[in-house]
Amino acid sequence: MSTLPVRRTTRSRNVDENSTSTTNNLNRKVSTSTISTKAPTTKKTTTVENSTVLDGKRKRNALGDLTRTHANNDKSSTITTRDVNGKLVNKKPSTGLGKVDPTTTKRTTRSASNSSKPVDEGVPIDPTKRRVAKPATTQVKSKVGRPTTKKPTNVKQSQVEDEMDYVDEPDVKRQRTSSPGDELLLEAQRFEADEERRRLAKAKQNLPAADEGWEDLDAEDEGDPLMVSEYVVEIFEYMKVLEQQTMPNPNYMDNQKELRWRMRGVLVDWLIEIHHKFRLLPETLFLAINIVDRFLSLRIVSIIKLQLVGLTAMLIAAKYEEVMCPTVANVVYMSDGGYEESELLKAEQYVLQILSWDLSYPNPIHFLRRVSKADDYDIETRTLAKYFMEISCVEEKLLRFPPSQIAAAATYLSRMCLDRGEWSANLVHYSGYSVLELLPCAQVMLDYVKSKDIKHDAFYRKYASKKFLKASTFVREWALGLYGPDGQANLEAEYRQECEDQGIQPR
Repeated sequence: MSTLPVRRTTRSRNVDENSTSTTNNLNRKVSTSTISTKAPTTKKTTTVENSTVLDGKRKRNALGDLTRTHANNDKSSTITTRDVNGKLVNKKPSTGLGKVDPTTTKRTTRSASNSSKPVDEGVPIDPTKRRVAKPATTQVKSKVGRPTTKKPTNVKQSQVEDEMDYVDEPDVKRQRTSSPGDELLLEAQRFEADEERRRLAKAKQNLPAADEGWEDLDAEDEGDPLMVSEYVVEIFEYMKVLEQQTMPNPNYMDNQKELRWRMRGVLVDWLIEIHHKFRLLPETLFLAINIVDRFLSLRIVSIIKLQLVGLTAMLIAAKYEEVMCPTVANVVYMSDGGYEESELLKAEQYVLQILSWDLSYPNPIHFLRRVSKADDYDIETRTLAKYFMEISCVEEKLLRFPPSQIAAAATYLSRMCLDRGEWSANLVHYSGYSVLELLPCAQVMLDYVKSKDIKHDAFYRKYASKKFLKASTFVREWALGLYGPDGQANLEAEYRQECEDQGIQPR
C-alpha cells in the first residue's frame, strides 16, 4: 500500500492576489495563512503509525503561493495578523503556548498515516530570508532557540546602517602616488643634489681670491649670446668639479703586471701620430689619453692588448668630439692588421662599460680658452701653451695635476719664454691659480723640455712644423740656452728671489 499522506480537504481563506498584503513580489513580505477547520484545544502531538520518517530539512519552492505549496505540511496552525504598528506577526490560537518568536524555528517531522489525519500547521515565516523594501521601526525581542550564525533581526536600524557603512564604505585614505622604491630614489637624488651643491660651494671657496684691480672682461660679451657671459662663471666652476671626478690614478702602473711607464709613453706617442694623420681636433687627443689612463686605472691589461686599448680610446674620443670621425676600418688599418673590426667593436663596448659611459672630461683646451681671454688672445702665447699642455699626454708625472692647473702652467711658461711680463691680476682671476700654485706643474714641464734626449719623436716632430710655429724646437733652444744641458732649474726659488729683489710679496 502506498505510504503517501492522504490529502485532506481544508477550508482556506480566500487570498486576493492583487492585495498589497499578499502580493508575490520578491521585494515585499509574503503573508498567507491556512486555518484548520477545528481550532485545537489541547497541545498537539505528532504520532507516527506504520509510516516512514522523512529526514532532512523541509524544502519549498522559491516562487509560488506558500499556502498552496505547503498546504499539507504537518505543522501547527498559525494566524498571521498585523499589530498596531502595521507589522506582520504570526500568532497561534490561544493554546497556552505563549508568544511565538518569528526568528525561532522548530524542527518537526513529517509523518504519514493511513489511519490518522495529518495535523494542519501554518508555515513559520523567517523574516531574515526575505528582503523588505522598508525596514520596520519597531523592535521585537526574541530568544534564539538554538545556536545560529545568522545576525539577529532585533538590531537597531542605526546599528545596522553603521555596520554596513563600515563594510561597504571604508575610510577613504590618501592614495599613494609613488611606490616605496620611488620615494627612496627621490631621496637619493635629493641627497646627491645636496652633495653637488656642497662640492660646488667648497670648490668656490678653494679658489684663490681675485687680486685687486682685475677687470670684468665678460662684460664686453654681454650682447653676444654665443659667449653666454651670464653663465660663464658657473660653467667653469662646474668644470672644475668634473675634472676632479674624471682624473685617473697617478700611480695605476703599480697595479699593472706587464706594463711600464715607458710602454705607455710609446703608446701615446703612436696615438699622437695617428691623431695628426687624421687631422683630428686637439680635444679628441686629450679625451683619448684620458680614456686610456682611466681604463688602466680600473683594469689590468696585458701588453698584447695595450695597443687595442689605445685604438679603442681614439675611436671613442673621435665619435664624441668630431663632426666627421674616422671609420672603424680606417682605425683598424692603422694597427697594420693587428686586430679585426669585430675585436675593436667589442673592446669599445667593454671600455665604455668600465668607464660607466662617462666621457665628460674637461680637457685643458677648455681652460686655455678662458685664460687666453685675460691674455688678450695672443696667438704666439696660445700656440706655445698648446705644446706645453700636450706634454701632459706623454709625461706620466703630470697625471696628478688637474687640467685647469695644466692650462694655467702652460700659459705661464709660454709668457715666460716670450717675455710677456708678470702674471697679472686678470690672469690670476681668470685662470684661478696664483704663481705659487702653478709653479709645481710648470716645473715638471720645464724639466721635460730641457732633457738631453728627445723621448717622443712623433710628438716633437708634430710641433716642429711650421703650422705650430716650430714650438718644440723654439722651446727646447730657449730652455737649453737659459739653464744649459746639465743645469738645474728651480722656478719657485727664482720667483721668490725676483719678488724679493722687487720688494713685493709673492702671490
